[in-house]
Amino acid sequence: VRVTTTSTGITVGGTVVATGADINGDLDVDGHTNLDNVSIAGITTLSTGINMTAATSSLYVHDGALSYYAANNGVYLNGAGANGWLRLNAAGSANDRTSINLNGHSATGGDSIHFRTNSTERFRIHNNGSMTASGTIAPSANNTYDLGGSSNLWKKIYAFDLDVDGHTNLDNVSIAGVTTFTG
Repeated sequence: VRVTTTSTGITVGGTVVATGADINGDLDVDGHTNLDNVSIAGITTLSTGINMTAATSSLYVHDGALSYYAANNGVYLNGAGANGWLRLNAAGSANDRTSINLNGHSATGGDSIHFRTNSTERFRIHNNGSMTASGTIAPSANNTYDLGGSSNLWKKIYAFDLDVDGHTNLDNVSIAGVTTFTG
């Protein structure tokens, strides 16, 4: 072990084994560090995140501020209990700009999932199974995908204007109001 004293402190080179250390102030550790059985009190700041190994794949704060659990090739992220929510933000957006919010069953708008971009809710799945969107829902390719199927039909379609191109089968049609046929 090599110990050097300077005007600003002590520099230790080599391996140091201590059975107890009380450090008041900053501890700067460069390189790989193994810490077992660590208790941290007060404000803790991480600049690059927390890395967990498979042997220690759970991280909890009791009753929900944060919990992480990995088992059977799945990851569980839990929000803050029945009144809470779980938010996944893109690019560290603390303002909910781009996010997916999952609300607990007792929270306002509970048991619902909200998708947001550009600080605006774009899509919501409600607790009764209904969905609302604030934008156009379109297929990713033209004339390729179906809405419903021969054994899973939509019950009703409510539309302000219906524009149908191609072959159209109409069974049991009732037409009310002014109707114009051309062609």
